[in-house]
Amino acid sequence: MVVNGTGTHSISNQINAGNYVQNGGTMTFSGSGNNNITTMTTVNDGTLILNKSGYAVSDLTIGNGTNAATVRLDAHNQIQDWKRVVINEGSTLNLNNKDDAFAYLEMTGATLSTGSGTFTLQQGGTNAVQTYASANSSTISGKMHLGGYKPSFNVADGRSEGHRPR
Repeated sequence: MVVNGTGTHSISNQINAGNYVQNGGTMTFSGSGNNNITTMTTVNDGTLILNKSGYAVSDLTIGNGTNAATVRLDAHNQIQDWKRVVINEGSTLNLNNKDDAFAYLEMTGATLSTGSGTFTLQQGGTNAVQTYASANSSTISGKMHLGGYKPSFNVADGRSEGHRPR
């Protein structure tokens, strides 16, 4: 499923798709139950608001390294457990005072903000949190819980020389 353009839109029914790709505008996922996006949710540009009673997305990529994008939670636990979140250059994951958990976090010149909510890391081991070199700093602000694991944080230093967004 690919959404292009501008404007504000909402999907309150369950989404059953292999991939969801957003290229601009503002989209809200709302309604009851879980979405069934089996592969990847990608927000290349624009804003995606997650407000479902169940999981809204599985693996998530925010921004494409050229355009900044934002994903904002308006309800708790919108990202499916044990999944990967990638936040690319200039983009933001805003938990908006909500709690959520996922297994891996990759950032390149990006922001994860929790407000009064908590980000729980559900994975221990190598590269559970990975940042890549960028002209801009990656920032995690707010509360982070390590979930009882002993994860490694791999933090790159210096300016990016051709790193490609994921």
